[in-house]
Amino acid sequence: TRLGKELQSVKEVVEKMRQRQTQSEGHLRALEQRLGQTMDKKLQQTQHNLFSLFNQSIEQSNATASTRSAESFAQLQHTAPSLTAAQQQLQQNVTASIQNLQQGMDQLLQFRTSN
Repeated sequence: TRLGKELQSVKEVVEKMRQRQTQSEGHLRALEQRLGQTMDKKLQQTQHNLFSLFNQSIEQSNATASTRSAESFAQLQHTAPSLTAAQQQLQQNVTASIQNLQQGMDQLLQFRTSN
């Protein structure tokens, strides 16, 4: 009958729509999975890049600190002899001043006793 044929035709259309829906859901799941994998890879790559940049920053900072330490040490080595010489000169000056004071006191004492 005609009604039976139309019903059969509607059933076939519904079945095709279900198949397409199932197929579309499968494609969607595959896309979601690929997207997730891509995001995981990008995240890992970003983490690796950040870690590399962090390590480079630390190495650069250490190298700069090491260079500055070496420069400071070199300056100290250069300055140390003049500081030692200055200290020796100061000790000599203090010793000479003490001797001059002692001589002045002796002369003053001699002057007082002779007058």
